[in-house]
Amino acid sequence: MATGAISGQYIDRSGTGSWPIVGWINPASAERNGPGKLEKGDHADVFTLLVRWSDTGAVTAWTGTCAVNSKSGLAQISTLWHTARPNTGVEWDHIITGSEVLVPIE
Repeated sequence: MATGAISGQYIDRSGTGSWPIVGWINPASAERNGPGKLEKGDHADVFTLLVRWSDTGAVTAWTGTCAVNSKSGLAQISTLWHTARPNTGVEWDHIITGSEVLVPIE
């Protein structure tokens, strides 16, 4: 039985740094209501990814979906992320959060 485990390398935009990335994908089948029709509107594969930033001691977790954008017809990844950092200037700044939408470059 497949576990859905995924792994690879997170490479920063400059290409000068990389860190191991691990996670899981749960590609559940779309619920159908007849040939080619989704029963409940929309379908997306769900996943989570994790990176341990060995140089700073921080960790980041992304949770999101991968689905075809109804307007562009291209796959898009939408995520929410949290980064927990061990060292900050103030007590309330150890966890930061954000969102990202990733689309293919043509």
